[in-house]
Amino acid sequence: DRFLLRIRMDYPSEEDEAEILALEHHGVMPATLMDVATSITGADLLEVRRVVDGTGISLGMLRHIARFVRATRSAPEVELGASPRAGVHLLAAAKAHARIADRNYVTVDDVERVAHPVLEHRLVPAHDSEVNIDQVLRRLLLETRRALN
Repeated sequence: DRFLLRIRMDYPSEEDEAEILALEHHGVMPATLMDVATSITGADLLEVRRVVDGTGISLGMLRHIARFVRATRSAPEVELGASPRAGVHLLAAAKAHARIADRNYVTVDDVERVAHPVLEHRLVPAHDSEVNIDQVLRRLLLETRRALN
């Protein structure tokens, strides 16, 4: 399967890059990375997964996610839309986002906040389309939000 999220990271600043180069390296790994202690145990990770999995979501919100994912498949600018598995990943990321926001339920804002990093790399633009996938997702999110009302 593909990656769950696509996270865009810019290159470090010139100053930060010089600091990276100044680190003592052993092969290709900086010594500081070799000294990092484990900060989470397997049991901690399982507990986090249990808490996120237990995040509440209404039937209406599940339908909203399904409607949004399905809309990616019928968008004229998209040759290959999001799969049902992508919808499962979108739901999981929205639940995690809700927990990070200190809530035990998913909102439309959670879904919209994670939609781009979850779906942008999964959609294939149509060959004749000049619209980028980011713009398509923005439009579809707006359309499906309006359909909630």
